[in-house]
Amino acid sequence: MITTGNIPTNYKPYQNVNFCSNNIIGGGHIFAMGNVLPLLIGMGALPRIWLQAVSAPGSKEFVTIVADSKPTHPAVNVAIYGGKIIISVQGRTVLVAEAKEEQFAVVSEVDFRPLGLNVFGNSSNLSLGGMQLSHNTFSGVGVAFGLGA
Repeated sequence: MITTGNIPTNYKPYQNVNFCSNNIIGGGHIFAMGNVLPLLIGMGALPRIWLQAVSAPGSKEFVTIVADSKPTHPAVNVAIYGGKIIISVQGRTVLVAEAKEEQFAVVSEVDFRPLGLNVFGNSSNLSLGGMQLSHNTFSGVGVAFGLGA
């Protein structure tokens, strides 16, 4: 399980990530569930993705389904189209990300509901645990969005 104290050694964060219109500046993590980091977006020619899902409904345990942009579960597909990395679960898109510059990545679509997380959004806004967020900037934070433990 990827946590704030257990981050992959080959992960290097972008200095600027636009996550569904919200800017995270300074290499902070996008969101955490307690100390679990369900999503990491690392620097690369294409963003390097680590993605976790809730292991079972109602559980607080997570299982890695994408590690360094490679699927680790048979229901997960990782595809590359036009410079974008697209991750889907059972045919449903859960993440679309692209590198715009060496230190800048954009996540234009996210839907983690199939992963057991109430997180979804597009290039205009983000719904995170029932909260609507749009065009915010977070700078120098360890974690931009903290959700329940």
